[in-house]
Amino acid sequence: AAERILQAMNNNIDSKIVQRLACAALGNFADRLDHDHAVTLFGLGAASTIIQVMDVHAESEDVQAVACRTLWRLARAAGCDNQDKLMQLGAAERILQAMERHLQSGDVQMHSCNVLCSLASNREIRTKLQKLGTAAWITKAIENHPENPALKRIARDARNKIMFIPAHQL
Repeated sequence: AAERILQAMNNNIDSKIVQRLACAALGNFADRLDHDHAVTLFGLGAASTIIQVMDVHAESEDVQAVACRTLWRLARAAGCDNQDKLMQLGAAERILQAMERHLQSGDVQMHSCNVLCSLASNREIRTKLQKLGTAAWITKAIENHPENPALKRIARDARNKIMFIPAHQL
């Protein structure tokens, strides 16, 4: 099923509707899978396809929200090796671009914070995220959505995880 979804995404790259629905399907697929199946999705090129979709449909709030949600589910399920691959593919930069372009979208901000939190699984990635200025964008998400307690909680968790420095490194 995942192969057909990715084929549809690649064959209809300009269709926002296809991309939004296909990203959602991959996200649902990843959410129900264990680590091995999530790794299989990476092997099929799901992450690079989603990042390509984010580039093509950068102005679409709906596509960006569902793409970030799907990357979060992949990052959460696939573990550290694939989180490193997401970073190598430029996922963090695309996520920050989505946050900047869609600052008023609570969905984009929440799903972006979720994936950034999942990516901050090790010191090397946290350092990269710090250098990219993720804390500032997460703070803007909090400031722009004071009425959204779920977003505020997720954003604070992400910012705290990204900015974490172990005591032995102080």
